[in-house]
Amino acid sequence: MDKLLTDQFKKIIVERTGLYLRTQDNEKLIQAVNRRTAILKLSSAHEYYCQLSDDSHSQSPEWQKFILMLTTAETFFFRHKGQFGLLRDHILPQILWKHRHDRTMRLWSAGCSTGEEPYSLAMLINELLPDWERWNILLLGTDINASAIAKAKTGIYGDWSFRMVDPDIKKRYFKYKSGWVIDRHIRAMVTFRTGNLRQDPFPDTASQIYDIDLILCRNVFIYFTFEAISAVVKKFCAALTDEGFLMTGYNELHGQNLHNLKARSFQTSTIYQQNNVTKSQMPGITSKAKSSQSVKIGQSGTALTAPPNNRFAPHVTGDFLITHSQSDKKPASEPQPSNNFTVSIETGLPEKADVRAIDKSAKVTPDDTADKIEALYLKAKSYANSGKLAKAITFCRQIMAMENSDINSCYLLACIMQEKGEPETAKKYLKRIIYFHPDYIAAYVELAALYEAEHDFKWAKKMWLTALNLLAQVSPDDLIAPYDQVRALTLTRHIQHLIGQMD
Repeated sequence: MDKLLTDQFKKIIVERTGLYLRTQDNEKLIQAVNRRTAILKLSSAHEYYCQLSDDSHSQSPEWQKFILMLTTAETFFFRHKGQFGLLRDHILPQILWKHRHDRTMRLWSAGCSTGEEPYSLAMLINELLPDWERWNILLLGTDINASAIAKAKTGIYGDWSFRMVDPDIKKRYFKYKSGWVIDRHIRAMVTFRTGNLRQDPFPDTASQIYDIDLILCRNVFIYFTFEAISAVVKKFCAALTDEGFLMTGYNELHGQNLHNLKARSFQTSTIYQQNNVTKSQMPGITSKAKSSQSVKIGQSGTALTAPPNNRFAPHVTGDFLITHSQSDKKPASEPQPSNNFTVSIETGLPEKADVRAIDKSAKVTPDDTADKIEALYLKAKSYANSGKLAKAITFCRQIMAMENSDINSCYLLACIMQEKGEPETAKKYLKRIIYFHPDYIAAYVELAALYEAEHDFKWAKKMWLTALNLLAQVSPDDLIAPYDQVRALTLTRHIQHLIGQMD
């Protein structure tokens, strides 16, 4: 396929879907075109191009099959815990307060892939609003990938979808029946349908996309052209209700015209809100500090705190989960790490660690290098999960000054940099791990994810293949650090599936 025809395919893909294919994506595009041309028994790639051009909408069966070969459905429950902590502590309580009288709430996960994001949102609502069934709630999940939507509707997931989740979540909301099946009540909260952010008109009453209180569109715009992002953001603004919120992935709106949106910065993330916001919207909740003030929600008088009942509270700033317990103490002016927290299984830290003990152990003599590194890492992990990224980075670098090959501090720094929207720096730390510890499987998996997000499929595949080679050398039942809920066989199958989508 020559350059002219390749560029024509890329142009029509942008026009129909907004998806941006870079030069390094040409190989994958050509493979997809050749495969569909052969399956349809067409005479040439140009004939296939003409067929796509004749289809008026990207929801046609052929466009769906083609798009499936160009996109990935890589996600997991409570992805980017800092953003979910922001939703739990600030945004959802604010929306609930606003609608305490009409008891109506409208939420949209745009680009929901296989459904983990809207189901995560449904679980949050279930925790925040025990009487949610007495409310009129629209929780909509849409994606251009019809295959991903079909999977989302089943509500059945594998272990890989839980790799950064507190085990208590899986125990409470899922049952295993040839796969992890989500609770039927949570499943009933979410409506799924295919949708094309670039082509579909909204606001639109027929599709129920209007007066939306919260739009989640995370890790979607990384695949869009600058112009496509601008067009979709403009439509988002029109679809949001007064004071409505838009949450994107980190730095995905850099340089964009925000139209009526105003950026609101919190410790853990930035969220965008319609600019015509009244200053008296919520008692005790601001964008500068967390609030523990209770408010009454709805006619039932359900008391909400931030966070309420905090039974699972994924209160973190990256994909490194520590579950804090409820405390009656008000945060100090300079919040310290929680005095009582339970570390989820994937962290590998001791349960019920006491930060005062951590502080004390950090003062061991310089001769006790191993103990000091462990104590500093506990502090770094605790500060990272409480949103104090700068302090966490400081402690990690202190560790690396003593032991520059330390896996834990390098991996934590890579997670923090991903959280801060600095993928190149995250890569640097992951490559450092590989240099000193070439058999550390997770470093290759995370590097592959970063390359895939950049559409650098060549290097993503190299990383995945290396991970597969390493996985072949361990027992299928071995747990893979730091994904301590994920066995080698599960990770192997997941990577094989990802590679199969690319070939």
